[in-house]
Amino acid sequence: MSVKESNLHLYRFRAELLQPKHWPTWAALGVYFLFTLLPMSVLDRVGNRLGEYAAKKNRKRFNIARVNLALCFPEKSEQDIDAIVLEHFRSQLRTAMHL
Repeated sequence: MSVKESNLHLYRFRAELLQPKHWPTWAALGVYFLFTLLPMSVLDRVGNRLGEYAAKKNRKRFNIARVNLALCFPEKSEQDIDAIVLEHFRSQLRTAMHL
């Protein structure tokens, strides 16, 4: 898919993106770039830790996933469901680290 000449101006870098309000975004992109230089084994460990942190901090989403899985798998114990949800959070963050 190509960009039409008439829309090309929408995709050019604009100097306004260098304003201080955008600095946190640039810093995050820089840190994310540095992560790409790390070996996969390190990225996996970092992703696992971030997933555990996200599961603890985002209890609302954790509980929503727990309820959904309990409804889908009534034969599973509460510990099994918690393990599945935690592994889901880990795999989400591992995937984000690999991008």
